[in-house]
Amino acid sequence: MANIYRVSIGQDDCPHTYITMKFPDIQVFIMNSQGDGKFQKSFSIIVSNKEKRIAEAIKALETYPGLTCLNVLGIQDKIASLTYKFPQTSAYSVLIH
Repeated sequence: MANIYRVSIGQDDCPHTYITMKFPDIQVFIMNSQGDGKFQKSFSIIVSNKEKRIAEAIKALETYPGLTCLNVLGIQDKIASLTYKFPQTSAYSVLIH
């Protein structure tokens, strides 16, 4: 069984919103996210029509406040897969519970 959701989040304290606002041509797909009440651990896919934009988005994530443990699993064909940890945002606290 698989549960598939598409949710659009628009808020200032979310690294995913930060990236898509900074780079409007980037799409972020959150494949999995686990929260412990204070932090989220996420596995995401970043997609762009330009390989250079992927590198720029990853560099921007590296400097996002509170984001740690950034691990680039792979980049190929204008798609990057990443894992990282960040402070739990208000939207996630609603979605997780």
